[in-house]
Amino acid sequence: MSSEDVYRINITMELLIQSLHDDFPGIEPLAKIAFMSPTKYKMLFKKITGLSVKSFFIRNKIELAKNLLETEDTDVNELSSRLNYQSVSYFIKRFKEYYGMTPKEFVKQLHSV
Repeated sequence: MSSEDVYRINITMELLIQSLHDDFPGIEPLAKIAFMSPTKYKMLFKKITGLSVKSFFIRNKIELAKNLLETEDTDVNELSSRLNYQSVSYFIKRFKEYYGMTPKEFVKQLHSV
């Protein structure tokens, strides 16, 4: 893996982080930005981050949701919409997979500390 490959992967990682309020952009466009085939792009991305491209995107999106719940007074429906989830129940399911509790339970726990 060349330093140029690492640089290009890092550029796409930044693009993914900047697009957390949108849908996952897909492997093809990201691979084109990195000037790689989709196969090489996925392989190098996983080698660098330890995660698949989609897992990296979802993990960062859920971390953003957690940070927003910690710093803003927002309800789950609004947050789900802001992060472009098609359904609130899917957002809640994803959040619970990462943090072991629903967003409401998380907020309740924050206020009880």
